[in-house]
Amino acid sequence: MRSKKAIDTTMKKFKKLVAEKNVKDATATLPALFQVLDKASKTGYIKPNHASRNKSRAIALLKTIEGKK
Repeated sequence: MRSKKAIDTTMKKFKKLVAEKNVKDATATLPALFQVLDKASKTGYIKPNHASRNKSRAIALLKTIEGKK
């Protein structure tokens, strides 16, 4: 089971990279974020729709900076 701390830490790291407009590192962090969310969903720590919603929002955040370098 993944803890709230694992989810929050990975999400904060990703959002920090997006805020810095670091597309390369943010893209590299995305699979780790997906893995944490999927594992938490699989073990029942969060609901599947919650994981899906967070993944969708992460991709949307990344797309906002990809065009604006």
